[in-house]
Amino acid sequence: MKKILLNPIKNIFGSIRLPGSKSIANRILIIASQAIGKTKIYNIPINRDFFSMLISLRKLGVFCKLKKKKKYCEILGNNGVFRKKNISINTDNSGTTMRFLSSSLSVDCKNITITGKKQILSRPIGDLVRSLLQGGAKIKYLRKNKYPPIIVNGGLKGGLIKVNCTISSQFLSGILMIAPQLKKDTKILVEGSICSKSYIDMTLSIMQQFGVQVENRSYKVFFIKGNQKYISKGRYFIESDVVSASYFAVAALYSGRKMVVKGIGKKTIQGEIKFFYLLKKMGANLKIKKSRIICRKSFLNFSRNINAINIPDSSMTLLISSILFNQNIKIKGLYSWNFKETNRILVFKKELRKIGVNSKVSKNCIKIIKIEEKNKKFITIDTHGDHRIAMCFSLLCCKGYLIELLNSSCVDKSFPDFYKFFLHLSNF
Repeated sequence: MKKILLNPIKNIFGSIRLPGSKSIANRILIIASQAIGKTKIYNIPINRDFFSMLISLRKLGVFCKLKKKKKYCEILGNNGVFRKKNISINTDNSGTTMRFLSSSLSVDCKNITITGKKQILSRPIGDLVRSLLQGGAKIKYLRKNKYPPIIVNGGLKGGLIKVNCTISSQFLSGILMIAPQLKKDTKILVEGSICSKSYIDMTLSIMQQFGVQVENRSYKVFFIKGNQKYISKGRYFIESDVVSASYFAVAALYSGRKMVVKGIGKKTIQGEIKFFYLLKKMGANLKIKKSRIICRKSFLNFSRNINAINIPDSSMTLLISSILFNQNIKIKGLYSWNFKETNRILVFKKELRKIGVNSKVSKNCIKIIKIEEKNKKFITIDTHGDHRIAMCFSLLCCKGYLIELLNSSCVDKSFPDFYKFFLHLSNF
């Protein structure tokens, strides 16, 4: 198990262009691989989630190639749905790959096993499978009911499908992306509330850029015409990742001088940009320009009660930033945290105790009730193999902590060069 020691830093400043969003990248990979034509994808995120999808698509017979020392990825579309038989797809530790392929392979593939590593096999998929079965898919669980691995045998045709998205909006995104290619028109009824609604907007935006329209009736009903084709526009430049930017922005607001994050701006399709507008409301000295975000040292006056249902990943950064600024906070809308790489609500409660922060938690909420920082400035944080836990708790070195992060390499999932970027911009 790898670990890293992060020294206390005085401030953080500079100018950076971060890798592309893995959320955008994996949606493009799925759609481009089934589209008409060739797609060149630039600013690709070189991380485990991206490679999990790429390797899976290659096993399905899709031409996917990294070009010019991984500067861009070239995809030759299949001109339709996947048609494979008698293979096993290992999605590694990628929930995105598991969920999206479960939908995409349920149309015309036979005897396909979809599995992954231990961590991914503990993440429930029952709501997605139930929805796919309604559309005609033939799916069986191989071990535990409602959990991977599964075996798919085609059959998905469309029609009326009910989707529960309280655990993950990716259940809905996966069905939305395959629906245009089904034999029947598809009507999707959303049961309950959608967590991470902003990621549905991202999915719809990318589908539109490949020539497919979806009728969205207030996020309660979606109607998609069948027998459509995705058509590649040729080139696609992926925006820098907004959630990755959140770590550097908060570090600069607390301890830094001027920080410029390039490749993200007002016109982003990433809903997590709402995090930056929330910071502005709380007094952050930051400007959101057309293609960059500029941050300067600020004092934040935190709202006491925040609903973070549409910023599920950057809400973790929000929680840590409240610790940096010594302010109590209550964040709700966190039900999906229970089903991530770890149970993030319980992990935060446990690890924050190590620096004297007490919290009250429920299935949907975490409330910081007391901050009594300990004199001890050396702390060991167990990341529990969760990339976002690792990156969030790294920010505590801005507060003077010497931090030992256990299983620090878990950042490979989304941002392998995180520590390199962080240390490069830091002043000790």
